[in-house]
Amino acid sequence: SSDEESSQKGERQDSQADGEVLRQNKGCPMSLKGVDDFNWRLRKLNETTTIKPFYSGDEDLDDFLLSDAVAYYKQRLAVTYIIETRTKTVAYFTLSNDSIRRDVDLKTWNKINRKVPNSKRKGNYPAVKIGRLAVGKEYAGGGFGEFIISFVKNKYRENFGDRSAGCRFITVDSYGTTTDFYQKQGFKFFTEKDEGKDTLIMYFDMLSQA
Repeated sequence: SSDEESSQKGERQDSQADGEVLRQNKGCPMSLKGVDDFNWRLRKLNETTTIKPFYSGDEDLDDFLLSDAVAYYKQRLAVTYIIETRTKTVAYFTLSNDSIRRDVDLKTWNKINRKVPNSKRKGNYPAVKIGRLAVGKEYAGGGFGEFIISFVKNKYRENFGDRSAGCRFITVDSYGTTTDFYQKQGFKFFTEKDEGKDTLIMYFDMLSQA
């Protein structure tokens, strides 16, 4: 009907204004708030995105999304991706350009270099950085962290088709409490000397099988 068409058109316009929708899930509400259990969508934030309420329990991460994410987008410092329901933010993460340079731990640099053909070796390699990653407290343990890492890996791998720029590695600044999570996703320490520190840099090689 014309009313339905108008409604759908309005929803599409609202969706475009709030940021490009990259993934939608059509699950059925269940007591377990996991990736496959309820309706949510992943969108890329832009200047006009309406950010829904979010609480992860980490004041710095919460404040960034609600107060700084749009400003970072405008200044081209980071792009924020949001997983949301109709009423609240489930999780978010940010991406920005990065690189792995020769001034990292020598043992790690040699390990990285050995994976690159001699003729292609250089003093730095392109990377994308997950600057922030947070999941709402009520959705913790529901698989959204794993989904986000998988999404980023696929976004920059050849079989996903997004090859607008070269990107060999993913980097992340891991807090001590999240280190185990990143290790399970295939990330490695830049230097073993960092192991046990409150904050440390980790990396993932896109050509690995993880």
